[in-house]
Amino acid sequence: AVVSTQSTGRVRTLKLLVEQLNRMKQKVRVIIIVGYARDIIFVLKTARKQGMMNGHFAFITQEFIQADLNKEDKDLIQSIEGVLDLEPLLDKSDRNYISFSERVRKIVDEKQYPKTGKDVANLVAAQMYDAVWLYAKALKAAVDSNYGIEDGERLVESMTGNEWTGMSGEISIDDAGDRLGNVQIMNIQNGDFKQVGTWWMRRTPNESLSLSNENIAWPGAPEDYPAACGRQYELCQTTSDAIAKITLMALVCMAFLFGLLVRLYLYN
Repeated sequence: AVVSTQSTGRVRTLKLLVEQLNRMKQKVRVIIIVGYARDIIFVLKTARKQGMMNGHFAFITQEFIQADLNKEDKDLIQSIEGVLDLEPLLDKSDRNYISFSERVRKIVDEKQYPKTGKDVANLVAAQMYDAVWLYAKALKAAVDSNYGIEDGERLVESMTGNEWTGMSGEISIDDAGDRLGNVQIMNIQNGDFKQVGTWWMRRTPNESLSLSNENIAWPGAPEDYPAACGRQYELCQTTSDAIAKITLMALVCMAFLFGLLVRLYLYN
């Protein structure tokens, strides 16, 4: 969810978020957060204050690695510890990407744009660069096929099936116009993003996921904070759960008595 950072609505937003997190604590173990970096941080800090960084919940974010984190903020580092972040698989040691980053940084310096404090270009810049290339490929297809570049539907159609290695990694556009990108699974440990797995979209299901479970640091320590309701909520029951159990026991008893009466009748 996108959380407002305006001070006028912060209290109301915080109240609603706390209510949502408290409901989640009774129903789920895995929480996926999609939003801007500042909103993700807001949610994670709030979740920590609600006691959800106790080893019994997993948090997954998307492209959170792009955030410029302040490692001096202890509250922040403790709140994001153990989070799993999904981002496009990209080899930032690749010579083409390094050259691209240098060109981007040069333009940023010349135009005096705000800097992220990182040596490499933001992944979004690489994705936008590749998006322009995709559009250029579609325009070339329009010219080669002798149809107007103002024909939007045919331009979109010509984008499907394109494959090449761009600045943001391997690119493959499927028949629906979506990018089949490879994903790297990052784990936040002491404020650093460490790769613990990969997901290859174009491989077979048995080969697509590679995950190092032993290298993942999960939020909190489960052994120090036992789950109040148990891992499967077996220690807690709602009214409906109690009614269901009582009904089931009653049916079992009725079936047993019915069977007993049948046996007595046949015996007599």
